[in-house]
Amino acid sequence: MRKEEHDAQLHKAGDDRGHRRACDAEGVVIAEGCGVEAVDRHGGDWLLICGSRRFRASQIVNAAGAWAGRLAALFGDAIPLGVRASMMIVTERLAPLLDPVVSVVGRALSFKQAAQGTLVIGGGLQGSADLDRERSTVDFRQLARGARAASDLFPAVQGVRIARCWTGIEAETRDHMPVIGLSPNAPGLVHAFGFSGHGFQLVPVVGAILAELVCEGRTRREIAAFAPGRLMQERAVA
Repeated sequence: MRKEEHDAQLHKAGDDRGHRRACDAEGVVIAEGCGVEAVDRHGGDWLLICGSRRFRASQIVNAAGAWAGRLAALFGDAIPLGVRASMMIVTERLAPLLDPVVSVVGRALSFKQAAQGTLVIGGGLQGSADLDRERSTVDFRQLARGARAASDLFPAVQGVRIARCWTGIEAETRDHMPVIGLSPNAPGLVHAFGFSGHGFQLVPVVGAILAELVCEGRTRREIAAFAPGRLMQERAVA
């Protein structure tokens, strides 16, 4: 394993551990390896059936990403949802080269340099995704297009070694807009998914919106454009 890849894995592991510690400090219980198989209504609460385990709550947030459409269907919300398998490249460490994130019109490229010197190259190039197996696969021929665009536009990176590449699975809606809001059919259910490749920088405000929806049943922010019903209505018309 190259040092760059080892360092990147340690950095990610550190982020994961930090998130878990923050959750533990707030009394959050993280239940892993128990996907929701069915739901039932008990009085004012929902019962989530996860294999041999059961969870009961009055408020549910559906933030299941690419699997959120399947979870929504269990509650009676038929929301059509596609899937993306966007790919990324990380290079070896380089001396400082650029500060902003660069994107290009007409070519598949997003290009930035991390604080530790590695270049992170993407651009929406797609691999393949399998929701049932929870696996995604890199398409190296497609990925090469991003590397070629970076080297064409930034000759200084020609010959730079690739440390690692990956693809992840995320949800994509028909209009490429997220689904954020209260379920029209299931009381106590809040949806937040379908960010279609542009959700990372929205995390703080979406978190604030979800907190308001769960605690108050409404939000002071304007989210009508993201209502779950818009996609359900589109499907009915189609």
